[in-house]
Amino acid sequence: MEKINSQTALIFFFLVVSFLILSCFTAHIHEVQAAGVYHIVKKNETVWGIAHAYGVSIPDLLKINKIEDINSLKVDSVLFIPSASRVIENTAANAEIKDYDDSIKSEDNRSKKSVKKKNSDKRNGVTCTTTPPEEKITTKKVKFIWPVRGTVKTRFGIQPNKTYNNWIKIVSVTGTKVKAAASGTVIFSSELKNYGETIIIRHKDNFATVYTHLKKRYVQIDQNVRKGEAIALMAEKDDAGEAYINFEIRYKGKAHNPLSFLP
Repeated sequence: MEKINSQTALIFFFLVVSFLILSCFTAHIHEVQAAGVYHIVKKNETVWGIAHAYGVSIPDLLKINKIEDINSLKVDSVLFIPSASRVIENTAANAEIKDYDDSIKSEDNRSKKSVKKKNSDKRNGVTCTTTPPEEKITTKKVKFIWPVRGTVKTRFGIQPNKTYNNWIKIVSVTGTKVKAAASGTVIFSSELKNYGETIIIRHKDNFATVYTHLKKRYVQIDQNVRKGEAIALMAEKDDAGEAYINFEIRYKGKAHNPLSFLP
């Protein structure tokens, strides 16, 4: 009888430990945020300052954005920061840092490193780290349309391999015209490393749309476009041989599920 009780106690112990580990693992999954932001260059910002503020190396920043001259940075140009999860509004001294969940001030203006708010959640003596809830988007002023008609092959968010997609992958026919999902101004039109030909359009109410893996771009920076206007052609193919584009909708710089905004 004592042996059976010992075995029961041991099994119960392992079940409790497994539950605690799973609880922290689940919390960690929810903590994953969409990686990569688009930084609009402000007056007095430099390549060094932007790289330092986001914690990325200058060579990586130059390479992914195809910058050949470190002194050629122009105001209102757009840089892609692949490892960032929030936009730093201005990387100059005493700049305000805007978190996606809450606006906070930098605790160290010398390093200009962004600070991420977290909550500590104790569960049965085990501390698990979680992030604050996402900001709710209440605006309904911007109405989006599908950039292309096709099939959503990959959805937004955490994937089976635990990676996180900022976009939805839409499969369609080679040569299909990609349309602006809403009226706005083109703030980026160029090639990005690992993303191919890319277009970013800024819309009202702090929204932006991103179109990547395009074949041919029709629009240039600072060009105003209308909703439904053709901005590019699609042709890049995935491993299955299907033509596709990746499409993002961002609010205040943060990627949100496009399916929540599309008709």
